Amino acid sequence: MVGVEVPFAVDLADPETGEVLDIPLIGAVDLIAEKDGRVVLVEHKTAARRFDATRLRYDSQPTTYQYASRALRRAGYHYLLTPTGTGGNAPIGNVIVGHEAEWGMERVGEAGPFYLLRVR
Repeated sequence: MVGVEVPFAVDLADPETGEVLDIPLIGAVDLIAEKDGRVVLVEHKTAARRFDATRLRYDSQPTTYQYASRALRRAGYHYLLTPTGTGGNAPIGNVIVGHEAEWGMERVGEAGPFYLLRVR
């Protein structure tokens, strides 16, 4: 294990001008682990109720993770482990799995409801 609740800060840039904004995107990755020389990011999500398709599409959290995943890739991180299914921490994984290319990821493995995704 590399760390738990590892903070990160990612510069935000104006998509039209490329100008870096004064306020960064700040968050934390629940778990960073290393196995066989590879770094794996684990983000545990829970929700009181299941996200519907509209909330998943427009909620800022999935967009934030997509943006952060690109920045994490640039910083040298290569993998994300995400669950799917019903309830608990599955809503985000349900959106990504089957649409990996849209998220800048590629599915490289699965075990039950968990998917290992390579961040491109």
